Amino acid sequence: MHSKRLTTLALLCIFFGAISLRAQDRPIKEQIPEKLFKYLVSCSLKAGDVAVRLGKEYSGLLGLAPDWKTRALTRPEQELVSSCIFARTNAIGVPVQISTRATNENSPHPGLQVSEYERRKFTMFEAGFYGNIFTKDPRAYVCTGDHTTENVASMKRQKRICSLASGASNSNGLELSKCGFIITGSCNDPDIFFQNETKFNQAILVYLPK
Repeated sequence: MHSKRLTTLALLCIFFGAISLRAQDRPIKEQIPEKLFKYLVSCSLKAGDVAVRLGKEYSGLLGLAPDWKTRALTRPEQELVSSCIFARTNAIGVPVQISTRATNENSPHPGLQVSEYERRKFTMFEAGFYGNIFTKDPRAYVCTGDHTTENVASMKRQKRICSLASGASNSNGLELSKCGFIITGSCNDPDIFFQNETKFNQAILVYLPK
């Protein structure tokens, strides 16, 4: 269960230049916007671990890529951290409690394990977030969850709009969400995580309270 308050503006800053948490890459770290750096650390490092930027410590939480401080990310780690950042993005910038889960709940990453209490409290399947922001051609995708009329109304009340259609499209004619993510269709589609000739295996599903 996590509070999500990363704005789309901060997310877009990630596309300009390399990203690193390694100590030897201090100049790169200092160029990352503070709020974005906070969420990168929260997604990648474990609870109890910290990364330092401009003399300030930022705490880890989920531990999706705990070795990022000492080496480059592997591709699965890139996708997992990217999915985490997308899942916690908010165009409105207000805190919202969400439940982040793995697509394969039989063998989830330790940072995405869900307690029975969390499973009972967060029952509305909002969306799946995936892609890779660490490549030369960064991609941000969202597939839709249980978007009934009632659930969509609840998402709007909770200020969760990043899986909702904006009415706009990108230069390729692909539908964009209100946060600028490419909407790929229903998460129930077994091929939904295969996009642009790439299979994304590290999507993160988000559940909300009703």
